[in-house]
Amino acid sequence: MRVAVEATSVAPGGGLSFLRGAMRALGEQGGLEVDVYAQPWLAKEQLGPHVRVLVTRPFRGVWHRLTWIQSEFPRRTAEYDAIFAPGNLAPLAVAAKTVLFVQNAHVVPQPLWHGEYTATKRRLQRLLARLSIRRAGRVLFISETLKTWARQYWCSNATEPGVAHPGVTLMAESRCVSRAGRDVLVVGNLVPHKRVDRTLRAFALLSRRIPVGRLRIAGSDASSGLMRSLREFTTREGIAQKVDFLGFLGADALSHAYASSGCYLSTSALEAFPLPPLEAIAAGTPAVVPDTDPFREVCGTAGLYFADNDEAIARRLADALDETRWGSQLRRKARERAAMFSWPAFGETLVSALTGVAGRPSPGRSPSVIPAR
Repeated sequence: MRVAVEATSVAPGGGLSFLRGAMRALGEQGGLEVDVYAQPWLAKEQLGPHVRVLVTRPFRGVWHRLTWIQSEFPRRTAEYDAIFAPGNLAPLAVAAKTVLFVQNAHVVPQPLWHGEYTATKRRLQRLLARLSIRRAGRVLFISETLKTWARQYWCSNATEPGVAHPGVTLMAESRCVSRAGRDVLVVGNLVPHKRVDRTLRAFALLSRRIPVGRLRIAGSDASSGLMRSLREFTTREGIAQKVDFLGFLGADALSHAYASSGCYLSTSALEAFPLPPLEAIAAGTPAVVPDTDPFREVCGTAGLYFADNDEAIARRLADALDETRWGSQLRRKARERAAMFSWPAFGETLVSALTGVAGRPSPGRSPSVIPAR
């Protein structure tokens, strides 16, 4: 079976990590030839057996990319048996043979993002996601939580969508308890909904009460002006000398950061499937996370949950850093929980969905000889 993958939206970080894991899982299933359509910066990426990267031209912006997906991409993929679209958006002209993978919370209706619903970009994303979910041959969600949020989009579909949890792409570095310090690690791009200001406030409270290491924040500055305001905040709170903004970390550096930290912290307001806490618990590092459905779905009993206030976060951080209190029991539970998320299982689910849509005709479109090599 020949499969085309629309991956032009993939960016460094979580998106690339997901693509690597998903493509290797597909390649290892056997019987597939997979072509990944991606931007030029991915030209030399090795994505696994029987998987190759086909480079598209650079896009001038989001509108250019959307136009390409809905016009050029269907022409290039007319002779493929099936299409995998992991970016919340299906090429509508060939939607019948497309497996759509929905993985972002902001494209479905749920109350936490009402403040942004009037933005033109968000309106367009929700419109296209709704059309894609209703027309795709098969729909998979990254989590049960996201599937529930999107129910009004798929409730009239002939086939109920499935759920395919990704696995952990990072190679977990062995965690040495004697080497792991009392640092708090945060992973994620700096955008408003990650609520890094709340992270800083909780860390400031914690550092006034108990001996603590450093707050290490790994992620790119993805929001204009946010980094400057966060640095100003650390100065006002008197913690500037204890906070490191690490920027984007590669796989090896990130694995080491998880293994050498006292705990991981997320204060994010909105996630569909929070991957960093899964990476943290796979390394045996305690994960301090919000008490919300997406984090419960990922961390289970291995998570240390907090109510939505700074005081509760600080208390949970203190708990996580207390090795004598949690010790090996928490690390064992964390690794057991992480082992439940498997790339081979993801690959099996995806191949089953691709097989189900393979060869479905696209109304009003005659086949043409493509793709260009």
